[in-house]
Amino acid sequence: MKIIKLKEVDSTNEYAKKLIDEGESNFLVIADKQYRGKGRLGRTWLSKPGGLYFSIVLENKFSYIFPILIPILIIKAIDVDAKIKFPNDIVYKGKKLSGILIEHYKDKIIVGIGINVENDLEGLDVAISLKEIKGEVKKEEIFNNFLNLFLEYYKKLLSGEIREEEILKEYKKLSETIGRYVKLTLPNEEVRGTVFDIDFEGISLATEEGIRKFPIGDVKNLR
Repeated sequence: MKIIKLKEVDSTNEYAKKLIDEGESNFLVIADKQYRGKGRLGRTWLSKPGGLYFSIVLENKFSYIFPILIPILIIKAIDVDAKIKFPNDIVYKGKKLSGILIEHYKDKIIVGIGINVENDLEGLDVAISLKEIKGEVKKEEIFNNFLNLFLEYYKKLLSGEIREEEILKEYKKLSETIGRYVKLTLPNEEVRGTVFDIDFEGISLATEEGIRKFPIGDVKNLR
């Protein structure tokens, strides 16, 4: 896989789209800093130096698996007792440690990842860095851990060595959302209920109207 290293960029996902337009495929873009890092629903990901900010571009295979697989691999790579908050956050004791933004562009899939490693998060009570959790940590080591894991799992997916059910089972063990009473915010409504299940097709809530399933949505834990 070709790796493109940048000092600064608006957004690694947006830069990746430009390269796709130029005919590039199967590559990774990594930057020391983003000045318009992207989160879900048009939000901005604060991307100061010291964090890991990168995007992987692949042919559009396994797009339904990546939202489940990528959080698992991040937790393995950072090696802390973190959890997955649906749909795209890695949290440690309730504070955001990493975020994922997966986009489909033309015939490619872009997996954007941000990890708070040793970046300054002063004043951000909802976020935490690996340095705060583990002490001294090297972002190059975290990046290499993740990339090696990703390439290993991707190869296994291509060869059929790993089953989807195994990935989903591992995800559920790491989920901090399953079993919680939450508010799910959707484009046209808000739904409250207890999270019954999460799978490749989305999130299921036990509500007053019964079990309802949604492909995506922003989750806020109510208890």
